[in-house]
Amino acid sequence: MKFSIMVEQLDRIASQLNSIATHQPLTPIDGSVLIEVGTSTVNFTSTDRQCELRYTVPVLSQQEGKVAVPVRLLSQIAKVLRKEEPCELAFDQERSVLSVSSGLSLFDLQTLPADDFPELANDEYDNEFVMDADTLKDMLNRTKFAAAKDDQRQFLRGVHFNLVEKDNKKVFDGVATDGFRMAIISHKAPEGLNEFPGIIVAEKSAAIISRIFNSDENVTVSYTQEKIRLVSDGTRFTSLLLANDYPEYNRLIPSDSDLNLSIDVKTLLFGLREVLTVSSDVKENVTLNITKDKVALKVSSVGQGQAKTELSGTFTGEKELTMRFVGTHLAGVLEIIDDGTADFTLNETNGAIKITKQGDDTAVFVVMPQKN
Repeated sequence: MKFSIMVEQLDRIASQLNSIATHQPLTPIDGSVLIEVGTSTVNFTSTDRQCELRYTVPVLSQQEGKVAVPVRLLSQIAKVLRKEEPCELAFDQERSVLSVSSGLSLFDLQTLPADDFPELANDEYDNEFVMDADTLKDMLNRTKFAAAKDDQRQFLRGVHFNLVEKDNKKVFDGVATDGFRMAIISHKAPEGLNEFPGIIVAEKSAAIISRIFNSDENVTVSYTQEKIRLVSDGTRFTSLLLANDYPEYNRLIPSDSDLNLSIDVKTLLFGLREVLTVSSDVKENVTLNITKDKVALKVSSVGQGQAKTELSGTFTGEKELTMRFVGTHLAGVLEIIDDGTADFTLNETNGAIKITKQGDDTAVFVVMPQKN
């Protein structure tokens, strides 16, 4: 096996593959990258046995073959080589060594049998559809923050994709919730997607998908109830899915009410960060005292201190309203909204609140307040 590739391209590929692999592997093969060289292309594949990423790259091939090497080491080597130079990878079968050379630098890596590399899934899929990468990444980037990180309920530890009907139109939803906050991003359903069973993509896989595809690409999505595969222009990502038992999330969205607060997103986010500086607890509560044209923020942190600030806002209620939130829950939603004006749908019963951005009908966020 012998081929040449530019260091810059090897660095980019190896870095992405390194983020997939298990870095505390039960066996050495689990922390490796499989390199398969054909007549004019090379496949680089990495897996943690839950998801698998493969890049297919045109190369100058001098000898076909395949071998597995430690992916973390290959990534580290690619990072220190000169990016503008080519490098050559050659497998010495007698010594079981993969040589990586560029300029005057030479590295000899110990290898593992390619046949030992685990295959995540076969090519049998029930259905497929095509969607643009921009839409896919938007659905993931604005929801995955709300997925549960350590909940025992596995189905909450990912992003749920679902096909629903809203206003007599088919809409494709991306949803994530940890039980305290929820994000729903809705886009027009991909062409030809008339039926869809609903799937849950694990949070790690969601994070990988959102960064490996270029914005101007179309992505072919193939799926069963157990796994999903996304393919575009030499990049193939396969992942097992979480068991699909997702809650009826649309029922969790609060109804419209007469109590509405409108406030500048950046102003509120700055105020939250300001008062939260007195606490190191990521679950610290922030009290919001809301009046006709003002929002007062307050944090009282045991053993550390107290912080207050006041912000301008527009509130439709006749009486003042006081609510408490986990500060990072509220800040996380505002960070996703990013700018503009946020509309809060409030209630006097201390129930869930709805947050939307003025002028954006694709996103709905729900946050649970803390009980007084």
